[in-house]
This record gives sequence, C-alpha cells and structure tokens, in this order.
Amino acid sequence: MTRDWAETIETLHGPDFELSYDRLTDEVLCTVADFLLDDSAPEKKEACMGEFHNTFHFALNNVVSMDNRIPPYGMSYDVSERRNTLPVPANQYGGGQVGSTYNYWDEVRLSPPANADHAHIDLLYQGTSWEYIQFLYLANKGENAFLGQEGVNMLDAWLNAPSAMDSLNRKMVPPVVMASIEWNSEVAGCSGDDVLIQNRIFTDNITCTAESSLTADTDVVIKAGADVIFQSPTVTLGPGFLIEVGASCKVETVQ
Repeated sequence: MTRDWAETIETLHGPDFELSYDRLTDEVLCTVADFLLDDSAPEKKEACMGEFHNTFHFALNNVVSMDNRIPPYGMSYDVSERRNTLPVPANQYGGGQVGSTYNYWDEVRLSPPANADHAHIDLLYQGTSWEYIQFLYLANKGENAFLGQEGVNMLDAWLNAPSAMDSLNRKMVPPVVMASIEWNSEVAGCSGDDVLIQNRIFTDNITCTAESSLTADTDVVIKAGADVIFQSPTVTLGPGFLIEVGASCKVETVQ
C-alpha cells in the first residue's frame, strides 16, 4: 500500500486502521497513522518506514511490492505484461524482456559445509501460511453480522486441518514434500550449463544434468554396479568414455 492510497484508507476507515501484526505476539506493527508519519519523525516505527507498506489487505492494496511465485509453463512476458500479471521484479526466472518466456522452475544455489559428502534435499510446499491466517483472524473485528466470525472460523479450521499428503498426520496445514533428491560428492562437477566431465570414475547412482550440453570425455569410467544418467539437450560421449560390464548408463536428451 502506497502513502497516497493510505491517505484515502485513513479517510474511509480512520487513523487506527491496522495494516500488519507481529507474527509471534499478535501486536499491531503498523496502523495507517503510523505509516503516514514522515520517516524522519522520531516516533516513526521501524516497521512502518518506506514509501509503501506490505499488508495482507489484498482487496485494499494498490501496489504489488513483490511476486516471486514460480511462473507456469510457457508464461510469456508480452502476454503477462498486457494482463498485468508479471512477476515483481519482472526480470526473475529468465524473463523480463520483450519476447521472452519465463522459466517454469526456480534455481537455488546451496552452500553445503566444507567437506560435505552427501545431502538429502526436500522441496516443501505449504498451502496456507500462519502469517496469512493470523491476519485474517486479527483484522476481522466482528463488525459485520454475517461475516463477523469468519476470522475465528478460519483460524479454527487452520489449527485443526491435517493434510492428506502429510504422512505424520500433523495439523495446521503442515508443509508437504513435493520432490526429493539425494546429493553426494560425486555429483559435484557433473551438473550446470555446459558440462565437461573428464578424469572421473562413477561408482554410485547419479544423475548429471546440463542446461546446454554435456560431454563425457577423457578417462571417464562407469564402474560395475553404478547407474548413471546423463540429461542434456546435447550429450557427447568421447573416445575416453568406458562403461564396465554390470554398469548402467542412460542418455536422456531433454529440452
């Protein structure tokens, strides 16, 4: 919500209209009056600083300060701009230019500890966050006879809602695992954009993925019992590449 629009909200709903809450204590972080104070005012709260304020008052907001949702497959920059559905900022996910198409995935760079040799990585998804439910509960002051208890009802439903996808049968819409992958030290160096694999012995089950091209060349050996998958639009196996009897190697040309 911008300052200009907050002035209109103050006229309609009063200076004490609540914009945000502390996620742990339920205390009001910022009211319209707090936000409209000049940032140089000594009594201005830190949480209310800036030219806009983030709030879950979706129907009253007039600006999108951030939208980092992963785009759907084939999302066009040009079409999204016309429909006012661009990510914010618009240059995320490989797009942002006229004629571009957004990636339908995200890439996160991890920083494993030094000498780490394996990891189990889960991608989690939570249907509804605590912060959003808390806001719906606190912002509903019961002034409307028909909808006055819906904040309480939403909180009660969320606190008691299990997920069919959660094997532990937890409540409060727990995050669920959407995908998992195992990483070990042998994977390092066999994934990226243009991947060149040399002087390497594969002894385990590994998937090597390249965005553009993958080449397995000099002194690359897949030992018996190993199961290796090469994924890339272009895969080249050089003269120094060897698959032992009892090993498995699969090439997947993916776009």
